[in-house]
Amino acid sequence: MSAESEPNDAHEGIWLARPAAVPTNGISLAVKDLFDTAGLTTTYGSILFADHVPVQSAEAVVRLESAGYLNVGKTNLHEFAYGVTSQNPHFGTVPNPIAPGRTAGGSSGGSAAALAAGLADAALGTDSGGSIRIPAACCGIVGFKPTYGLVPLDGCFPLAPTFDHAGPMARTVAGCTAMLTTLVPGFEPEPARSVAVGVAWDDRCSPLVGNRIREAAALLGAQPVDFPLPPGIGDAFMREVADVHRDLFAESADSYGTNVRAKIERRREDTDAHAAEAAEPRRARGQVT
Repeated sequence: MSAESEPNDAHEGIWLARPAAVPTNGISLAVKDLFDTAGLTTTYGSILFADHVPVQSAEAVVRLESAGYLNVGKTNLHEFAYGVTSQNPHFGTVPNPIAPGRTAGGSSGGSAAALAAGLADAALGTDSGGSIRIPAACCGIVGFKPTYGLVPLDGCFPLAPTFDHAGPMARTVAGCTAMLTTLVPGFEPEPARSVAVGVAWDDRCSPLVGNRIREAAALLGAQPVDFPLPPGIGDAFMREVADVHRDLFAESADSYGTNVRAKIERRREDTDAHAAEAAEPRRARGQVT
């Protein structure tokens, strides 16, 4: 399959590559350009992979296509999925279709924007620290971060391997549910039941954001939840990312955008002792081995 990279159309900034003949029948699927797609350019949001065309698709893509989902294009993202704005220095900033001039969120910003713009019925994203949920909130669509390891990540470029999740994005909860039943054989959604809403970390926000969260929480009858962050979690996450990029960064640091380059440089010289100390709280909770 031949591909057209970076199409210059009204939705520039969302697509990175699209099939030469875009499918028209079936459930249209936008795929975050972190997932390999056979015969279709896959950049991982980096100029270093601008000409990269995999021979095999990621397992999650294979499962969806086998069930009748039709890949209508690869969506833009924060470079290497390492950020929450989808302002990509190589391929442009993802626009927010419902709030022009505001961020689409990230790193799965292109997937969320494609849904919000009506360019696809379903989308595939990844979430390590909010990368599905943040753009879903910014673009007014539905995104779900499944249990770790539930959706396969084979053929997906890693961000921080012990933090990475793949998951569905759609315009409705039903759309996400349908995707998950395909992505996870044997998955069956639970019957509808009453739920309670909790809120945490509003004290960490700027005053304006904190006030808006509390206003929304009051409308939903949300109750405060004690949800402490494990100490050292940020350091552990950033060290994993630096380890993923250690060799590539050593060879091609100048080809990284300023935003991502600075974050990798901040942690790549960490000592093993500091990395072990940062990871220890997660080990104690059985979250990593």
